[in-house]
This record gives sequence, C-alpha cells and structure tokens, in this order.
Amino acid sequence: MIIAILSPAGSGKTIIARKTVSRMENARLISSDQFRRRAYGQLKEEFTKELGKHKNLVVDGTFYEESWLQGPRDAGAEEKVVEVFLDCSYGICLS
Repeated sequence: MIIAILSPAGSGKTIIARKTVSRMENARLISSDQFRRRAYGQLKEEFTKELGKHKNLVVDGTFYEESWLQGPRDAGAEEKVVEVFLDCSYGICLS
C-alpha cells in the first residue's frame, strides 16, 4: 500500500506520517523534508527505488503541484494508493 499525506507546510503531516509508519508492517517513510534541492524530483527517485522493497510506503509533502504526486499515482496500477489531505487552517500552520 502507498499512502501519500499532503497538506500545507506546518500542518503536522510528518508527525502523522511517522506515527502511521510506526504502526505498519514493513513500512518506509519518504518525506520531502529529507531533500534540500529538487525535493520532489529526489522524492520521486527515492520512491521509485524503494517501491517493491517494502510492503507499505508512506510519502509526505505539500504536493502543491499536481505533477508532484505523479510518482505515487503511477504506482497505483499495481499498488493501492491512498491520498490523505490534512485540512488545517493557515493560522494553525503559522502558529
């Protein structure tokens, strides 16, 4: 299974992603926070490399651009893909 957690910066997606991974069997977290430059290009490369090595992959990022979700969505032909959007006000994100 692939879980993509997306929401604005500061909404808590990485915390939720870490807790999700800790409760899943053979799971790996890939976060856009891991990368400094070309974050979504590198995230897609890492995701592609890890696909098939783990029973579950959790990917987190803002995914502001629709195309940034293409890697996880492309895998949907063979894997179940769940997209989770955290609805959080910008006021909360900024606090």
